[in-house]
Amino acid sequence: MEARTASRQMFALEEPARAVMRIPVPDGSGHIHGPEFHCVEDEPWRRASV
Repeated sequence: MEARTASRQMFALEEPARAVMRIPVPDGSGHIHGPEFHCVEDEPWRRASV
């Protein structure tokens, strides 16, 4: 796929993606399916090598 075509398709998906990320999680928690960023301190690559 040509880069220009791929880029256009990505931008065309912006609004549908935003709509999906506003859907509530069905567990009643009030959270949504949107992106969540968590800092995970116990990742192996974060550990100091001994």
